[in-house]
Amino acid sequence: MNPQRPGVSAAMLESCGVRHIDREESESLMSQPGLGSGLLIPYFDLSKEETGFCRMRLDSPRGQMKYTQPPATGVAMYIPPTGFDLEKKDLYLTEGEFKAMCLAEAGYNAVAISGFFGGLLDKDALSPGFKEILDFTNPDRVIWCGDADTALNGDFYLATERYAQRIPNLQLLRIPYGNPQKACDDIRALSFEDFKYTWESFPVIPAKTDGLAQVQALLELHKDEIDTDDLDTMRRLVKTVSRMAGREGGSLLIDAAITTLGLKKTLFKDAIADARRAVREGMQGEGADLPTDAALFVGRSYCVGGGHTFLADVTKQGKFETLAKDLWTNEVECLGAGRDQIKTAVSQVVRDRLVAWAGDLAGWPKGLHEIAGKRILVTNSPEVVFGTENDKDIFDTTAGAFFKTLLGEEQLPTFVSWLQVARRSLVSDSTYQVGQALVLAGDAGVGKTLAQRVITKCLGGRVANPTEWILGRTRFNSDLAGCEHLMMSDDGIDRFEKSRSALSSKVKKIVANTEIGVEAKFGNTVTLPLSWRLTISCNLSPESIRAVPSIDADNVDKITLLKCYDGWHFEDKLDSLIPIEEDLSDFLYHVDNTWVIPEELRDKRYGVVRRSHPDIDKLVYHDSNDSSLDELLLCWFTENPGEKLHGSSVEIFSHLQGFDCNWLSGPQVLGRRLRVLQDVGSPAFKVSHKIGRSNQKTWTVERVG
Repeated sequence: MNPQRPGVSAAMLESCGVRHIDREESESLMSQPGLGSGLLIPYFDLSKEETGFCRMRLDSPRGQMKYTQPPATGVAMYIPPTGFDLEKKDLYLTEGEFKAMCLAEAGYNAVAISGFFGGLLDKDALSPGFKEILDFTNPDRVIWCGDADTALNGDFYLATERYAQRIPNLQLLRIPYGNPQKACDDIRALSFEDFKYTWESFPVIPAKTDGLAQVQALLELHKDEIDTDDLDTMRRLVKTVSRMAGREGGSLLIDAAITTLGLKKTLFKDAIADARRAVREGMQGEGADLPTDAALFVGRSYCVGGGHTFLADVTKQGKFETLAKDLWTNEVECLGAGRDQIKTAVSQVVRDRLVAWAGDLAGWPKGLHEIAGKRILVTNSPEVVFGTENDKDIFDTTAGAFFKTLLGEEQLPTFVSWLQVARRSLVSDSTYQVGQALVLAGDAGVGKTLAQRVITKCLGGRVANPTEWILGRTRFNSDLAGCEHLMMSDDGIDRFEKSRSALSSKVKKIVANTEIGVEAKFGNTVTLPLSWRLTISCNLSPESIRAVPSIDADNVDKITLLKCYDGWHFEDKLDSLIPIEEDLSDFLYHVDNTWVIPEELRDKRYGVVRRSHPDIDKLVYHDSNDSSLDELLLCWFTENPGEKLHGSSVEIFSHLQGFDCNWLSGPQVLGRRLRVLQDVGSPAFKVSHKIGRSNQKTWTVERVG
């Protein structure tokens, strides 16, 4: 892709080394993930050699951030590689590299800064790069070219004041306020041939070393262009004047603005007072000496991890992004802050806005929360679909009909009740209620995964696969903490009993615990309340059933197993969720408001009692080796008719040694199998136990019938 910019020819862009880079290269060069593609702008020194510094103009801005650069690289002056004509005694100063290219191509000596304050080392001195340029060019005038809208920009006045105090011959070129083409590149884009005439027709006035005087001068210059009937213009005016009015003599500026622009005195002064009050409250403790945009950015920031990681609302839309410290300070620097100001801002955020944990949190709305004595910053809310009142029957909705076909009428009340409890826990401001893991088992292609996708939509739209964490392959689970729906399938579940044991153990934690330890890489573990629901889909086969935890006395009430029949086959399988989404709010209205959990399905702890389809029970039972135990016991009773197996697991294990029981590794495993057989029952045997002295279990197994 050939780079293009208004007011600059393709040949000029090429000679300046500007090129388009893709997402992969941008992330590598800028050391920042998720930037996307953009234009790479290399920087040059006075000898026209590349310095190694570069910036990038983003194809898709992040909020109001259009440009970025590698972290911790500071600021630099942009010098077009066309160089300078030392016979010319005017040096044009612009904000932005492409504007400098535009002027250089038009025959002017021009340099650029990356922001209003980009030519300042700090608030007390020009940057060494700027000084070097001034020494080299020795201009009679430095002409500071502000955009058309800078007449009502407080940061522009603050920067101009500082430059004027250090550059005695500083002048301001003024484009009419409100001009549709607000900068030199836009103006040149209209007509390359007429640009020089148009550009040199704009007034050039001396810059003031006092910011108050500068505001008065530009308000007088632009008074016929400033539309005081326009609400946005008045907001800008109030913000600009209030920014400067806190100084000594500020009241004179307010009076001058009222007189120059013909404003209503009382209304304008009240607006100024309100604006100054809002700025004081918004910037308290966040560095009032910072440029406005930088101060507001700092005010939208938090830090976690002892000050090594920052959270900032970069886009000003209430969505926080995680930034390493150097990236965060880079953002503040790009917004005009000096070195000392950045240090102060970092200290203040670490001191006043430190949180114990930050990120998405399942079941919690975004915002700052006090949880168990810890400050927690929740960065995003779940997108809960709320019901729309309607007269339909719940099962006449697309979602209702789909689940009715998939699960059948007998299992349907259990599912809808389970979903109702899950949604109430999600949106309730009161106590969170735990809920069983839901297993959906059926033949391939009947709609199990689609059902899980619909459940995701019903539970806030956020989903994660917890398989790696559940099976103990990683201890990190922070990526799961922000998802209300944990969705698994039989993929990734191996055939070893160790994995099955880990699966059962974690399912108990997910289902029964209201608080979970959340751990991220390089972070501390924080125990947080999470609104989780776990679903597992698998085929009805002995291999696939490995995705279902083994059923024992500890988890028999924690898992609901539903069989999936032949569901709907939508015309477009890839987009099969779309017709369900179209009236999902109708379905959810009835789930939330009209559905009544049948009395026989109510459970005090989980809201709804667990259910298990017999066909799945058989597979789970067979897979857990209990059918093999049935066969082993049958062999023993065949040789010992009318007798009972009685004794400890060690004694019973010794009785069974004469038969084929290689799969039975020892008395301890046998004890667990007998416990499962007792809990789930068997049509052939009755199993019971008593606990004697020293907690010794004595088992009794009897043949039935």
